[in-house]
Amino acid sequence: MTDLEKEQLRIKKPVQALALIPKKGKLSVVARKLYNVILHSTIGQIAEFELQGKEVPAEHLFEARLIDLVHPIQMGQSDLRAKAKEYFQQMSEIRLDWEAPDARGLGKWTNLGLLAEAQLDRVDPENPKSDVVARWAFPPTIFKELRHPEMYAQISIYQIAKLSTYEAVALYEICARYRTNAAGVTSLKEQQWWVKALSNKVPDIDPKTGEPKWREWRKFKDEKVKKAVAEINEQTDLSVELMEKKDGVQFAVKRKASEFEPIANKLNPEIAEVAIKLGLKLTDIAALMRNGQSEAGLKIALSKMANQDPANITRKLAYLNKILLEVNPFIGDGVTGAAANSPHVIRQVPAIVKQPEVKMAMSYKDERRSEIRREFMLLTRDEQRPFAYLGLSELRAAKMANAGMSLKVEAGAWESAPILFSKMVDHYATDRYGADWAVEQTSVEPSTE
Repeated sequence: MTDLEKEQLRIKKPVQALALIPKKGKLSVVARKLYNVILHSTIGQIAEFELQGKEVPAEHLFEARLIDLVHPIQMGQSDLRAKAKEYFQQMSEIRLDWEAPDARGLGKWTNLGLLAEAQLDRVDPENPKSDVVARWAFPPTIFKELRHPEMYAQISIYQIAKLSTYEAVALYEICARYRTNAAGVTSLKEQQWWVKALSNKVPDIDPKTGEPKWREWRKFKDEKVKKAVAEINEQTDLSVELMEKKDGVQFAVKRKASEFEPIANKLNPEIAEVAIKLGLKLTDIAALMRNGQSEAGLKIALSKMANQDPANITRKLAYLNKILLEVNPFIGDGVTGAAANSPHVIRQVPAIVKQPEVKMAMSYKDERRSEIRREFMLLTRDEQRPFAYLGLSELRAAKMANAGMSLKVEAGAWESAPILFSKMVDHYATDRYGADWAVEQTSVEPSTE
């Protein structure tokens, strides 16, 4: 996952969907992670329908490219697309009791699957390398709650992607429900409730009782729970502690200090948009800027690069570096601060005669966009959200929507996607000031005739 995608993307997950107690079948850790991404994608698609004043049809199948669904949880694992069919089959076949872990929860849903229907189809059946599109539908009870959850927990898709065991993911989701709880502890539950809620399958039947032979809490704690607690504490934004009492078990939950650190400055959206159009990776552009490359130098270099025939550019980043070597000496320092001594930063060409600093003149459209962008940033997240959906739709139509962008829209993290944020500003400008918002109005002298 790239630096720009390492935001805490959160899903508003109904509390009834936090504790999943298996009744039939098995759910792997990857399938549970993937299901969270599917829920997130669904919520975003429902919002798009509502933005257009439409109801989601009863027979509607939600859909997304498979690569977009697996991207947020890939995290260095092998290609998940190859096993996607297996994961979707697990989601369709498993039966669970869904329960809110809160003592004041909303009860539970009994014996429901994760999906009512699932399909995987290639866009071009004749081409084995073409994109695979996933389509799915939910049981009515779950779908109703996704549209308007009465109570929900904020679950970070990025955080659970870092966990390797089912028990750790299941425990993280339950603990996330209490991340802002004043008492700082989960509800107190009996030991066997935790064994069931953190297990991914039903155990074998005990021939003596005819009931599932669940693991004893003492053994389950030593084998699974302690490892899950250690992994959550080491890998995620939460710190949890097991608390055993006479009448049950609960966990203390704290947010780590790093969660409150300010988000680093993002790429200039205009630079990001041009870079993407030229086929450059935003991670490469961000690395240049971290190493001290100035925005002014990048703007000039990207502009020069855009005037070239792309067919003649085989190594885009190397070509950009070459142009930056040429332009940096003419824009003052070109690189800034201590980063100028970095071995990774592009060096300036020494000049015998110091060249005068070149000031970049902004076009009227750039100046106007900057003004409107500042105005737009004063809006609340809810006021900005409709423009996020409009921008996402435009980028999808142009095939410029990168993996995970719809997740950022739903999470309200659109500023971490510069090209999307730029489109949002443009749509706001058109809505607020009309289609000619970027056209300079020239005054006409009255006729003297």
